[in-house]
Amino acid sequence: MATMDLTNEVVRLRAELEKVSAERDMLLCEVSNLRRELELSELKQLQDDGIANEQVATWGFRQSACAPK
Repeated sequence: MATMDLTNEVVRLRAELEKVSAERDMLLCEVSNLRRELELSELKQLQDDGIANEQVATWGFRQSACAPK
């Protein structure tokens, strides 16, 4: 009788492990996707900052070129 209980417990625990493992895999994929999205966002921000800095530098150059001497 105790052997049957242990066998049932092992089967139940294996099923639970499969379920938890599948959930873990899904969460790892989600984390990976979020990291990629964050990296793309950061790259876009760097690109936008670079363009903005370039425009400010150009604007500053034009201002100094137009300033009276």
